[in-house]
Amino acid sequence: MRKILYKHRLDVLLSDEELYKLNENTKKLKLKKSVFVRKLLNKDFIYSSLYSEILFELKKQGNNLNQIARQANADKSIGSDVYLKLNKILETSFEIRDMLLKITSKKIW
Repeated sequence: MRKILYKHRLDVLLSDEELYKLNENTKKLKLKKSVFVRKLLNKDFIYSSLYSEILFELKKQGNNLNQIARQANADKSIGSDVYLKLNKILETSFEIRDMLLKITSKKIW
């Protein structure tokens, strides 16, 4: 793979808020500022790693909730109100997952 030669320098003036956002985003994504800006310019989807982490966590939570609901349904050990609330939480996690999948266009789970 051919190495790209970066020979042009760009100075940009930012507000305090813009600089804060830039610093936060680069910190979260573990990217240098120059790499972050290049990815934005090239329309690379730089947040996919964050969304992947969120999707992974939602999957774990969904699995846990599903196991709780299945166990509660089998044992009849909790009231129907708790069971309905667990199902609502599970439905909400699936809705969040679907929204994130549309954004990332990746099938994670």
